[in-house]
Amino acid sequence: AWLGLGVLWAVILLCHQFSGVVASLGALATVLAARPARAVWGRAAAGLALGLLVLWLWPYYDFFALFGAGSGLESVHRALYRDLVGRFWLVLLGVVALGLRWRRDRWDPLVLFFALGLVVCAGGWLSGHYSWGRALPAVLIPAQTAAALEAVTAGRRRVRTAWACVLGAALLVGAWTQAGTLGYVVPPGRLPEAVAAKYRQPWVGYRWITPWVRYGDVVLARTSEARQIPAYGPYTVAPGYPDFFLPDEARRADAVRRYFAAGTAPGVRQDIVRSYGVRWVVDRGAPRETGGLRRVARGPGGQVLYAVVP
Repeated sequence: AWLGLGVLWAVILLCHQFSGVVASLGALATVLAARPARAVWGRAAAGLALGLLVLWLWPYYDFFALFGAGSGLESVHRALYRDLVGRFWLVLLGVVALGLRWRRDRWDPLVLFFALGLVVCAGGWLSGHYSWGRALPAVLIPAQTAAALEAVTAGRRRVRTAWACVLGAALLVGAWTQAGTLGYVVPPGRLPEAVAAKYRQPWVGYRWITPWVRYGDVVLARTSEARQIPAYGPYTVAPGYPDFFLPDEARRADAVRRYFAAGTAPGVRQDIVRSYGVRWVVDRGAPRETGGLRRVARGPGGQVLYAVVP
């Protein structure tokens, strides 16, 4: 069982590294709270070793390259630390619940999970490693869970009822702050005016290119477009977000910049297209029906899909 858990841990990390960090903190809190015997620690170490072996043997990218990412991830994640009180003050109810659990059991797993997450997030803020803020779910999840458990497990009925009322009020406040999302399932014109005012127009996306662009095709696009296009199946020449598992990331980003630069010679653009097997180009602004491109479709915001002419 421990070996299987080790493999599962590695799979989570490979699928999404930040989710893997949160899962790791939760698993560590669970093991610490259980205070297992020495033999169990040995089995846990074996599972951990197997998980690390899976990460090391993974053939598609170097997982451990993430540790050498440097400051490249920090600017993208700085916003995670802005207006924390305004966005997360409702979690204070869960902090109170965690305090009550800590009084009853100093080794409570939810308390330990919360503490570990808080240490990581605070460390990121103090050190300027803002990507550590992606561990914020390790702070929020145990607090939310603790508040919910107090509403159903607190000792006396009056206490449980009080917790249920306060928790219900917090949920209503939270629902109101997100009322604008109702516009995603209900036409905004049918919503009350106060709710419709909170509605935000969603991104249009790139479904409009899918009648022509197939799964696995290579699309040459600027950074903002490259952040969304892969969701529909194609690949982009350069990633929309920092990708430290891509050895030639800098060279690819430079190729995209050179391609879209105003003074780039047609021959240089054609070399870039051939080098990366580009089949499509997404651009906006002035037409590019020269240099081996053929306009295929127009999208929102003046965007145009071009096919690369062989």
